[in-house]
Amino acid sequence: METATSFRTSRIRRLCSRGSTLLLVIPTVSILPYLSTVLRGATVGTVWPVRAIPFDICDASDAKPPNECVAAGIGVLTGKNVYFTKEEASFIRLTIQAFCDQVGDIVRLVPRRYKTADGVRERSGGYILFEKEQNLDPTIGGYAEGAGYTGDEKRGIWLAKQSFDRLAHTILHEIGHILGFEHEQMHPERDSYIQLNWLDASADHEQYLRSCFEKDESLCETTSSFFGLFHHKIVIKYAGDYDFRSVMHYALNIKPSKDRVQVEMTANKNGIARLIAQGLEGIPVNPKVGRFSLYSDDDKAAITKLYSEKPLTTDGEDPGVCRARD
Repeated sequence: METATSFRTSRIRRLCSRGSTLLLVIPTVSILPYLSTVLRGATVGTVWPVRAIPFDICDASDAKPPNECVAAGIGVLTGKNVYFTKEEASFIRLTIQAFCDQVGDIVRLVPRRYKTADGVRERSGGYILFEKEQNLDPTIGGYAEGAGYTGDEKRGIWLAKQSFDRLAHTILHEIGHILGFEHEQMHPERDSYIQLNWLDASADHEQYLRSCFEKDESLCETTSSFFGLFHHKIVIKYAGDYDFRSVMHYALNIKPSKDRVQVEMTANKNGIARLIAQGLEGIPVNPKVGRFSLYSDDDKAAITKLYSEKPLTTDGEDPGVCRARD
């Protein structure tokens, strides 16, 4: 859910299934060393070094599932079940193929395990692993294991059991985080379009969220990754207007809570005008926002900006086209 992993522990899981967006960020001269920023809610340090990113799925119908799934397992003691049903895994693959159809010419998701004449091999380096989170609230949808690249290790995407019509959005949203992008409602001009209605928070909560990114803190309250702003002292320019169509935007009128903080979002007067300009119905709580299963034009432009000049792989090997199956 956040992109500026520099501000928080990179291992913090981000609850997110409601959206965010991508913003072009240019650093100021006084920026802190670890804030070498780049684009649309993403920092340089979170961008993958390659355009071909392997993935794997904890699929219950897989005769030989990934070792990581086996290790997590299904246990009586833990009550944990990381495996998707055959139907769920098939839908994940359909959504991955939809990702490929939309931006696969820039970023290629490729199966981590692939067949050769000598048997099945695994691609080395960092990869995405889709896992089921059976105890996760379906209204949350899913969350990603941090934002962006953190080295040659697994980046988990945990998904709750939910309807397929919503699952497609959740998957694309979480992949957006894995690619290094933040929530659109963290856009510095958010307050020009969105009204935050604090339901039971005292006045200092909003001030806390507004000041969160000004501080040299390793960890900010989880709520800040929903609604905190990238402060102008950190970024001086964003490419792209506020984007209600972004896959990375949360749904309007949701009420996520963390500890005592509860807040809902509605479009204000300017927001309603912006919705209309983007071909959406101009109502304060537009039900389409935060539910799109297609990347917006600005989403695609941001992905292109970050990844178009990256090499496919570090070893020069061509992993083939973006695809959901080997």
